[in-house]
Amino acid sequence: MWLEGESSPLVAGCEIHNNTVGGMGGGIAVDVGAAPVIRDCHIHDNTASSGGGVCWAASGGVIEDCLIAGNSATFGGGIALMSAIGLVVTRTGVEANEAVHSGGGLYASDSTLEMRGCEIDDNSTQGSGGAVWLLNADAVISGSTLLRNSAVGSTGGVLIDTSTLTVSSCEISRNGVGVAILGAGISHADARRNWWGDESGPNHPALNPDGLGDGVGDGVDFVPWNVVTGIDEQKPPSPATWGSIKAIYR
Repeated sequence: MWLEGESSPLVAGCEIHNNTVGGMGGGIAVDVGAAPVIRDCHIHDNTASSGGGVCWAASGGVIEDCLIAGNSATFGGGIALMSAIGLVVTRTGVEANEAVHSGGGLYASDSTLEMRGCEIDDNSTQGSGGAVWLLNADAVISGSTLLRNSAVGSTGGVLIDTSTLTVSSCEISRNGVGVAILGAGISHADARRNWWGDESGPNHPALNPDGLGDGVGDGVDFVPWNVVTGIDEQKPPSPATWGSIKAIYR
């Protein structure tokens, strides 16, 4: 399905599956000024070069209450964004997608993105960024799960390059490395107030060597972290303080 032009179509209640394209958007391609709402759709088992399930290029819009699963691509197994403008993804599963190069679940370049209440789980890549790869992009992820994603290259969770990431009130666990930065000092990652799979918090060799949760890279802000699991965007779990952190190791 190809959507473009100055329009805001509604695509709702559809199953889009078993399609293959050589370019962008195996299931849905959104291009040049379109701003669709994709709602209550199951987009699965599609293949493309960019965005196995969905590809957004030079456009905005909304994805809500969808399942994007089992798709494959070179970039962005589930979703690929290329110069996307303010895409909002809510209550959507991005699950078990695969990318050859980067962004098993989602790949975003030169784009802005917000994800709320999503499940970004069980995605994989032969390259880097099993859950998400951000390149010159700005992303906010809240109230979501990032679980069991994997990368052969590096960073099973979220890898950012020349980008800004804010991730909060999320469960980030069993990804190996949960959040990492390429070129620390150029990018910024605010990953405070998340659950990392253990009350001791994420593992950082220098800043939290006893952390038993997912790893974090240099330059990632992760203190305070949540010391109990569970997601509630309105009332997030209690964050750790340095006092409570020290008490864990007594």
